[in-house]
Amino acid sequence: MKLPIFTFLVIIGTLALAEKASAITYDPCPYANDVVVATIIMEAGGEYHIGALEAVYEVIKTRAKKRNKTLAQVCLQRKQFSCWNGKADGIKSLEATITKAKNHPRWKIAERILGSNTNFTNGADHYHANYIDTPYWADSMIVTAKIGRHIFYK
Repeated sequence: MKLPIFTFLVIIGTLALAEKASAITYDPCPYANDVVVATIIMEAGGEYHIGALEAVYEVIKTRAKKRNKTLAQVCLQRKQFSCWNGKADGIKSLEATITKAKNHPRWKIAERILGSNTNFTNGADHYHANYIDTPYWADSMIVTAKIGRHIFYK
């Protein structure tokens, strides 16, 4: 009985160390991947320029690495991605938003982006749509890319 428990603990410890070494923190949330894919869809699902979906994912990954947070935590941080403003208040609201995003025709495309390593934004960790007033934070940052209707910064 002790050997299976020891083996289990060694496996868990190894996974924990491997995850700690990675750039992104492990997220035990059962909705974690869906939150990230929903963010990609809600932020750029209507963009058909090459790299538009990947660019949003790149920003999420860059922020997660810089902030030592999971991808889902970054997506759901208050006032970080406008698509979640007021929609991540409680599990029912979260589930409803994800369900709606899953009905988007490009959901499967966005889902395949998870885990990819692209560099359409040249390391950007911020962006905004070109049809809104330039945010206050943009003045202190450098434009790294313009993809479709989004301007990316670092």
